Amino acid sequence: MPTSFVARVPRDEMTYGSRRLEQIFGAVRGKGRFVRLFEHYVPDQPKMTSTVPYESWLAVNYKVELACDMKRSEIHSIGIQLQTGQLREGFHEWISGRRMTPRLPAHVYVTPDKITLPRAVLFLEQYLEEKLAAYDHGWAREAQLRLREELERIRGYYDSLLQAAEPDKRAEIEAQYTNRINEIEWQYHPRVHVSAINCGLFHVPAANRASF
Repeated sequence: MPTSFVARVPRDEMTYGSRRLEQIFGAVRGKGRFVRLFEHYVPDQPKMTSTVPYESWLAVNYKVELACDMKRSEIHSIGIQLQTGQLREGFHEWISGRRMTPRLPAHVYVTPDKITLPRAVLFLEQYLEEKLAAYDHGWAREAQLRLREELERIRGYYDSLLQAAEPDKRAEIEAQYTNRINEIEWQYHPRVHVSAINCGLFHVPAANRASF
């Protein structure tokens, strides 16, 4: 019986300057895929002097690829509130209906974060990992069966070639055999690849906002 397959999302230690954090934030900044936006705010009264608290969300759009000899791709948009740790799926849909601006609006202040960005990324990755682990991974077990069948077919083919080969040809055939085994294992072996498409910081009115 094939062994059961459990999705694993590779993770690194998250500290400022770490490879994963640089990969997510550095790369997306370089390609223009990092944003910092504030929800547009217009005071109820023109001469309003009180201020309104805004909360901060870190959102990452992940691409998940479930791959073997076939491939399925998914997009997961997940946000985390940096004051409370609340997680929100479908973050892109949730934020897209709001009017956003790159400038801090007047009469608005951003409440201090209680969760650092590296820790927030860890929470997002842990959440996504647990979500993927709960999937039905029958597709992976089926891929392992196809891999075993294909390897048996290739072994049978090359075993007969090696038995009939001249001594000076055996090394060349063995090299071809090894390369073919490696190709088939790469093609059929089930794997889950996760990458960050883009990310951003979004500041919106606090859920329990009050004027001060």
